[in-house]
Amino acid sequence: MTGPQNTTVSAVSGSVVTLPAGWNGTRDKAKFVGGLLEFTTTAGAVERRAILKVNTAANVITIGGP
Repeated sequence: MTGPQNTTVSAVSGSVVTLPAGWNGTRDKAKFVGGLLEFTTTAGAVERRAILKVNTAANVITIGGP
């Protein structure tokens, strides 16, 4: 098991999150499927969403949640 990978989100559109180039560090992007995206809302609450899909040709992930 590896530790968290931290980065800043470039854009969000519904359940699609765009990340900056190099967001995955040296890790294979596909290995993030099934992991969690954790973020702090503007209200200060910490939320977690499952990573459902990773577009390995781009810097885009699809997350689950409301």
